[in-house]
Amino acid sequence: MAFQTSLAAQRSDHGARPQRAAGCDGDTGDRQVGDVERQAAVAGLPGHVRASDGPKVLRTIRRPGINLVLWQRRLPEAVERRLVTHPTDALPQLRLVTRPSRVAADLAGCMDRLAVVDADTAKWLVADITGLAATLANLCGAARVAIRLEVVEGDACRFFHTDTIALRLATTYRGRGTQWLSQDDAACFGRSASVPDAAIREVDTGVVAVFKGARTVASSAGPLVHRSPPRRIGDDVRLFLAIDPAPS
Repeated sequence: MAFQTSLAAQRSDHGARPQRAAGCDGDTGDRQVGDVERQAAVAGLPGHVRASDGPKVLRTIRRPGINLVLWQRRLPEAVERRLVTHPTDALPQLRLVTRPSRVAADLAGCMDRLAVVDADTAKWLVADITGLAATLANLCGAARVAIRLEVVEGDACRFFHTDTIALRLATTYRGRGTQWLSQDDAACFGRSASVPDAAIREVDTGVVAVFKGARTVASSAGPLVHRSPPRRIGDDVRLFLAIDPAPS
């Protein structure tokens, strides 16, 4: 059975040559963005966050007042079902640093690490990661990207923190997604692990998040304060993808 590849891998703007400087900020955004981007502030989300069910909203991360953008997609049901039921000790993992134009070819060379799942799911993962890597590169002009697909079983990064990067793209294929704080709550509660549950927001499985780190320049929003969700009794393991700009 052939699965539908992610929209990120299908849209032409993901295949374009990166045009922006690697600072990943300081742009007020594409003047030609459509209504989805201009009206992407979702009720209940703070003003420094944008969200939409279409991938074009990711462009709004370039705006100085925005530090988190969410593409609220759903994983294909067959992919989600097979990943959730796959044995934990046989989930795919890899680390790769390469040029955006080489991602698909280099991932094909890693198929032995991805093919621990069935062939159709492995092909879908290759297409999805390739498209998302192109997205990150286009957003910040990265000449190279660092791709990390990992299984998280413990309490990795359970304290709230900011990343020492300019920009990160992240999604969770299985298990709970990244948790984050609004700017007001981050200022109020700091970055400890003892933040009230009511202040903690969590990215849904499959949703693509792009957020700013401490190396972002000239951003009025500042870096996003976030963490990996602490492991609770009964929680599933996480299959987590992060894509960062890499040094040229």
